[in-house]
Amino acid sequence: MKNPIIGELKKLKLISKFNWTILSNKTRDKKIKVFKDLKSKIIFLEKYITTNDYYSSLKYKDGRKVLKKSKKIILNVKTTSGNIKTTVIEDGRRRATQFKKILNKKDILDFGCGWGEFLKNIKNYKSLSGIELRKECINHIKLNIKKISITDDINYYKKKFDIITMFHVLEHIPYQVNTLKILKSKLKKGGKILIEVPHAEDFLILQNELKKFRDFTFWSEHLILHTCKSLKTVLIKAGFKKINIQFYQRHNFSNHLGWFLKRKPDGHNIYKKMVNKKLNQSYCENLKELGQTDTLIAVAE
Repeated sequence: MKNPIIGELKKLKLISKFNWTILSNKTRDKKIKVFKDLKSKIIFLEKYITTNDYYSSLKYKDGRKVLKKSKKIILNVKTTSGNIKTTVIEDGRRRATQFKKILNKKDILDFGCGWGEFLKNIKNYKSLSGIELRKECINHIKLNIKKISITDDINYYKKKFDIITMFHVLEHIPYQVNTLKILKSKLKKGGKILIEVPHAEDFLILQNELKKFRDFTFWSEHLILHTCKSLKTVLIKAGFKKINIQFYQRHNFSNHLGWFLKRKPDGHNIYKKMVNKKLNQSYCENLKELGQTDTLIAVAE
């Protein structure tokens, strides 16, 4: 079916068919065209395919060969349907530390909580709740992380929350404004939503010679790559008033070296001995100044 986001973006006057260009005739996993609006810089897919691939970690092959080669920690996840091996997501720990102040002693809901690594790493809280569709993730959390309340239905929770988080989830959702309206209704007065999404103006996407990176990063499950303006506009339409959006770089200089020199990911492992912490930090700061980071972070209330 046609990507519902296209209709939303048109209504919000963020895209016009007169400004579209084709970035790619396919994503890395499907024959779906990838478009870019040359005026707004938003990147979006032509079609939305309703499959369960994203919600089945056993079928999820995103970078799987690369992960086997890397030295990432493998987690043996215990579920009621058996053990599943998956990589430990370092982002969960990073976010729990990065947003420590805003999360302190709050009722927190993580929308799309995955294996629960983010919630698991929060130290000071009133309550921890999660929404997740993948059954194996729900089973794992129920069995192993007792402090988290977990369900696949947001209507299960009758209470309201101080903080709702969405980490790399919004880009998967076809009806963005309506979803954000529902989440806003679950916030207490003065409550905040914290969103992290991939950025359409990612430095590597902008490099025409890095077709391999585009082939890797465009994925049928990522229906849209937002810009600052489009993310803010969608949040305003959903009823949020105070909105702060920041540039953030998840992948450092070592990772980018891998793409420029070898045309593949995992550079952060291959070149980590060559690049020190100070150089990585300086590189990420420069990308922030350019507004060409791989990630946008929004805090809205």
